[in-house]
Amino acid sequence: MEDVVDHALSVEADGTAAHDDGEDACDNWPRLSRLCDRLARAHLARDRLHERAMPSPTEIRIKVEAAERMVARAEKRLAAETEAHQEKLNKYELRAREDRAAGRRGANGRPPVPMEHKTVLVRQRTRLVKMRAWLERARTPRPAPSPESRACLSDPDSRLIPGKRGGG
Repeated sequence: MEDVVDHALSVEADGTAAHDDGEDACDNWPRLSRLCDRLARAHLARDRLHERAMPSPTEIRIKVEAAERMVARAEKRLAAETEAHQEKLNKYELRAREDRAAGRRGANGRPPVPMEHKTVLVRQRTRLVKMRAWLERARTPRPAPSPESRACLSDPDSRLIPGKRGGG
């Protein structure tokens, strides 16, 4: 608040430098009081806009439940893909061992891709990370009023009422 007072005094000093003919600083108090009051009302109006932008507890609960379902589904897909690829790796290893034991070179065909390089698994891990981040955002929403939202400084509780034909 002291910064505001200092700034207001400097603005007032710039504006009244030409009119300064011995006035003392006490004459600036009504102006400063109005400026501080206006600033306090602006902060209150901004806080009210953020409160209105906050989703209701029901909306938050619905979004969290949906995000939890998506995370569970992503985990399930990742586990299924991991299990399927691990089975493929195990079958190849078993076939290679059997072929070597039979005196052959090893298993025919190209060996399966390692787990960390399998494209499907990398994609599923990325999707799971995104879903978990989405779940975290759903659990802790941050209010963000739209850029078009406005508030009245004289009555922060008031709202704009749409006109009859859609005008503001």
